[in-house]
Amino acid sequence: MSDHIQLLKITEVCARLSIGRSQVYRLVQQKVLPPPIHIGKRSARWVASEIDRAILQKIRI
Repeated sequence: MSDHIQLLKITEVCARLSIGRSQVYRLVQQKVLPPPIHIGKRSARWVASEIDRAILQKIRI
């Protein structure tokens, strides 16, 4: 297991999934995507491996 954890900004999550910001938050609300990690008052990041896992789960369904 790698000690390196890659964190993604909302723009990177949007690009990875080819969707807009509001759709990302909608999918988080629907529990399709994992919630972001809040690293500051106005900064949120997603763990890249968790986003990848969510994508793979949708492909398998």
